[in-house]
Amino acid sequence: MRRYTAEICLKKIEEIRNQVLNNNRHILSGGKSIFSRTLIEANMDKISDWVSLNGVFYSYQAIIARGAKITIMLYNQILAAIPKEWKRTLQQPYQHSMELEEVPLLGAMPKNQLKAMLIKRKLIKKPSGVMKWETYLGESPTETFWNRAFQAARKVTKEPKLQIMQYKIIHHIIPTKQYLFLRKTAESPNCMDCKQIETVQHMLYDCEKTKELWLALTKLFNQKENSKIECNITSCIIGSTTKSEKRRKFNFIATHLKYHIYMAKFNDGHPSLNRFFLQFKRQLQIHSLNQQSEVQLQEFEETWKQWLKIE
Repeated sequence: MRRYTAEICLKKIEEIRNQVLNNNRHILSGGKSIFSRTLIEANMDKISDWVSLNGVFYSYQAIIARGAKITIMLYNQILAAIPKEWKRTLQQPYQHSMELEEVPLLGAMPKNQLKAMLIKRKLIKKPSGVMKWETYLGESPTETFWNRAFQAARKVTKEPKLQIMQYKIIHHIIPTKQYLFLRKTAESPNCMDCKQIETVQHMLYDCEKTKELWLALTKLFNQKENSKIECNITSCIIGSTTKSEKRRKFNFIATHLKYHIYMAKFNDGHPSLNRFFLQFKRQLQIHSLNQQSEVQLQEFEETWKQWLKIE
């Protein structure tokens, strides 16, 4: 079997990952290149946006969740059009034994370690959403932090609409007024409540009306759960990445509040803590009906008894 040095292989992989999908003479369907304006608008026009670090292409549902509103037919067309040789090359770090001076074989490296090395060598970039959050926060949280944040988006709730929303928040692709204005589908880029530019951070946290909700929620949660959750954008919006039961509970409530804020703002309304608690209590009652046994129902009611009584 042919052996590749890590340096040569990684450069080839990066060249392929940087290939654009639209109007690419190598990516052909029926002898013609592909073009989709949706891919450009969703910032999903590169192969790197479609494939994981180990060369596995994302599912149709994952592509939709990242903002590319395409049909399943176009999704399959794009995957079929990408050359098979490129697909094999993208998987080479995990299929071949590769050497680079004294560096361990990449095939045996943990995925997180491989990703950190590729970023350090500037062969790949961090996800654009992560870079935007780090710019806003003024710091670069650890790789473990972001891994747990992405996992929490899937584990905090089983409701697809909430999972997708949290996934979009971390990727910084929530359709705010600023985003819609740039695409000429909104009359103004400003927040309806405070008339400032409505970015993702502003919509969900920085707006004065929104921040009042988060302050009230964290204060109430700390009183009811005897905890010390801090009211900041990391805990409330990105989500707490620690594994304590109280943190997971707060993440669950916070995810519902984010959805309430998002829907209110998106529909040109005003989020309200009273309306939110009515909606959240109704959701808890629905969850209680889904418990599969009497024991599970008792555990659920014990966990959420203080919130089921809230008015």
